[in-house]
Amino acid sequence: WWASPLARSRPTPRSPSPGRSRKKDPTLSLLAEQGEEAIRNKEFTKAKALFNSALLIGKTDNDAGISHDSYLIHRLVYATYNAGIPDEVSALQEGLALLTQLDLRHTNDSETVAIAGRIKKRLYFAGQGDEHLFDGIQYLERAYFVLHNGYNGTNLTFLINPRPETADSS
Repeated sequence: WWASPLARSRPTPRSPSPGRSRKKDPTLSLLAEQGEEAIRNKEFTKAKALFNSALLIGKTDNDAGISHDSYLIHRLVYATYNAGIPDEVSALQEGLALLTQLDLRHTNDSETVAIAGRIKKRLYFAGQGDEHLFDGIQYLERAYFVLHNGYNGTNLTFLINPRPETADSS
């Protein structure tokens, strides 16, 4: 229920070939598949570790490898903020920091800015300050204008509604 229509339409990773041992050869596909299964089972700490491992595959000192793959980063961020470790606010801030790898300030990738908007929304409702309200509105507006879907519009509405109260209280 959390994912935008684009994320839900993404094909699921394939299983490794039948001759490979799933335990001895952790491929990118296998790690992503196990991470998705952990998310389905609400095992967010496990999913976080799996998606983090997937991002590290192929990474060398001189090469980022696939460490900037938006799908893997999106899933790592989702698992991170839902794990809520060490606490909800810290997990949300960690997730937001992970998104900066995708040039959050300049991207028009709807999934990236929608995730950032949802994180900012949760930070605002956790009492972390009005700047999260205004940032969340900007991110969700960008996501909505790119896709024009009801999902991002609904999240945007949740942030626009408290805005007058915030402006009056300052």
